[in-house]
Amino acid sequence: MLSLKSDVGKAVGPYHDEVTSEKIKEFCRAIGSSELHEAPPTFLTVFRKGEFELFQKLGFDLSQVLHAEQEYQYDTPVLAGDRIEFKTALTHVLEKDGARSFMQFLTFETEFQVERDSSLLKIGKSKTTIVIRGSK
Repeated sequence: MLSLKSDVGKAVGPYHDEVTSEKIKEFCRAIGSSELHEAPPTFLTVFRKGEFELFQKLGFDLSQVLHAEQEYQYDTPVLAGDRIEFKTALTHVLEKDGARSFMQFLTFETEFQVERDSSLLKIGKSKTTIVIRGSK
């Protein structure tokens, strides 16, 4: 397995996606939450297109990926009718060399914005950490 340290900083996007009342309702039903007019905090999970595109660009298969951690920072609620803009970047690589395997812990950060009342507002940021394990 090749080191991905030199790929830190690679980014994709911006992407755009519409938030509809129906998308919020579907997400709430899926997580067993009551239906809301604003999206629940974990709703940002649906915007992972950039992560998957970076997986492909970095040359590893989804079957190699173990999801390790997810973290969110919020600045502004997500509302039905919002047009979300987001970008994703590989921000950190930690490598661990074991007796039989080589593991890489990759951190991806996605930043979210929305335009409201002719102003661009920061919605927040998500941080995803995954583990890729390979043989020596």
